[in-house]
Amino acid sequence: MSERPAADLGQGDTPAPVVRRQLQSARQQETKGRGGCLATGAILGILFGVMFALYGLGPILRHFYGEEKIEAGQAYIDGERRLEVTGTRVGLDSAEGGTNGPVIFVTVASSGFPENEPRPGRFRLEVDGVEEWVVPLPQLPSAELPATGSAEIRLRFSVPSGLDPATVAPVAVHLEDPRVRFALGEVDRLNR
Repeated sequence: MSERPAADLGQGDTPAPVVRRQLQSARQQETKGRGGCLATGAILGILFGVMFALYGLGPILRHFYGEEKIEAGQAYIDGERRLEVTGTRVGLDSAEGGTNGPVIFVTVASSGFPENEPRPGRFRLEVDGVEEWVVPLPQLPSAELPATGSAEIRLRFSVPSGLDPATVAPVAVHLEDPRVRFALGEVDRLNR
């Protein structure tokens, strides 16, 4: 066997540094590249939460914290406050400033409420075959509420698009405060 000459290290010479390669542990290799999955999951969770809040929460809360249901022809009475739907009809809105189109008119008699309450904007109309409740049209100047505790509130709702005014079926009027659902009885239909 031949002998290898020893490295001649003179004074001032230093040995070459040893380079060590670091090995990744198995756990690091498993999770590598998964940051995108976490970001995608977070974004999808936020989107789901927003969609649930917008579309799912309302019906769930209405189910558990429901409104008082009043049958057609009956009145809501709470102490001295009284509300009653006195009429429902479908016809053309030909009043000055009206839409001149098919409208559902609902008349509500109220008494015992504070001045100018309940406001017409707090009512919604439930129509058979339409998921979203219909918001009332703006009040006409001639239909402003008197400043007394008794009034006849005349609500106007546009007939939802895609429905025939001759066959549209309003089911109920909902009031948000107090939470009351008034079932609607027979609907008068005016000839065009």
